[in-house]
Amino acid sequence: MVICNESLNAKTEMKNGGDKKIFYHKEQSYSCLNCGKCCRLWDVPITTAEKDRISKLKIDGLPIPIEECFVRDTKRKNVFLIRKKDGNCIFFDEKNYCRIHSAYGEKVKPLACRIYPFDTFNWKDHSVSASFRFDCHAVVARKGKKIGDYQTQILGFSDELARSGIFSDAIYRKGLAPGLDKLRTIAEGYKSILLNDEFRPAIRILAAARLLEFHGRKENRHDISDADKSFGRDASGLAQRSVPELEDDIENGPELDLRRKILFRYMLSGFIRTDEAVRYGTFLIGRLRRLKSLLKFSLGSGRISDFIENCDEHLVADPFRTLEKFHSKNEIWQIYWSYVGSKLSSLHFCGYPAFSYTFEEGMRHLIMTFPVAAAVASLYHEIDGNKDQKIDANDFQKALMAVDHTFSRSPFFRLKHVKKISKEFCRGDVLPSLLKTIKISESHNS
Repeated sequence: MVICNESLNAKTEMKNGGDKKIFYHKEQSYSCLNCGKCCRLWDVPITTAEKDRISKLKIDGLPIPIEECFVRDTKRKNVFLIRKKDGNCIFFDEKNYCRIHSAYGEKVKPLACRIYPFDTFNWKDHSVSASFRFDCHAVVARKGKKIGDYQTQILGFSDELARSGIFSDAIYRKGLAPGLDKLRTIAEGYKSILLNDEFRPAIRILAAARLLEFHGRKENRHDISDADKSFGRDASGLAQRSVPELEDDIENGPELDLRRKILFRYMLSGFIRTDEAVRYGTFLIGRLRRLKSLLKFSLGSGRISDFIENCDEHLVADPFRTLEKFHSKNEIWQIYWSYVGSKLSSLHFCGYPAFSYTFEEGMRHLIMTFPVAAAVASLYHEIDGNKDQKIDANDFQKALMAVDHTFSRSPFFRLKHVKKISKEFCRGDVLPSLLKTIKISESHNS
């Protein structure tokens, strides 16, 4: 087994004499808090074999016979969902424990339950990628064991997932497929910029976007097809030389016009919206209510409660106003860079893990999480009614959880016009104006 224990300077070391590579970013930690969130919010898909196996178990305390605890998923063949009661998984008890786990141990639970909060994928080059899901309270708490301590579990999940026959792949962009090794090399190049605390946060983001633009030109495509270990060194050097220009672009960036403010609010709504199936169902009236809420929010006059739960239903907040009103400290952004590193090291921003995005599309999507996370954190600060102008770590953690939950799961981001919006905001003549709205008190502890 080869462990790709990746940090700013990637190192690969041999373990156990095997030939399987695991790609992950080492600055991720997790230890379950037993909060029960994952047993409440989401459907639990299980296979027919899992349903048949669990149906034979003797579980005390269930409100209905165990054979009736499953419903067929109407959208996926040979998939069932575990029933819910009062919004909770039917196997969830009053002490925040799983009845299956309590009676028979973790290994008896369905794969969907055991694997969370891991994102694990098998790739066509026979490698494995792993990251934690940052929509988990325990992950954003940044406590517990490092992801590298879970190698045995990751390989076990990999073996189970391999039975599905799904092996991920990715390309740089349409017509340019340099292979997974080169894509990982390129991703390391972006890490050399985005995880480099010599640059202030906005400069990292703008430098990454400029690099993406540079390689989007036809005459520079050979840099992608020929990418080697020098790619990261060259990318970091280019960013270093460009700092004065990038600073000038942000400082002198014009205010976003009305159209782009509307588009940004629209994009932001895709990151914070709740699952339509949970809130509105599939009826036409529900879709119309969603559209009305979306239009009002995009225009800056929507109710936050239409998108974020457990807040004043009458509260109206425009993210551009809250961004202007509040600021944050560099320190609370540490978890964001861990999040970015987790995506880049695992390639979980492109290919099968993320809507089959190309590398280029996925990088734009990832770059957009920076202004979106800042805006969502400012909205949470407003919701909490804090009089302090400084956004705290709790608000930022909630923002990152919301952003990651939809990052590679919301069908909103499959839409062609949404990808076009991301492309527009990542342009060199637009992104500086957006970054100018984000106020981060600078230090060198990011």
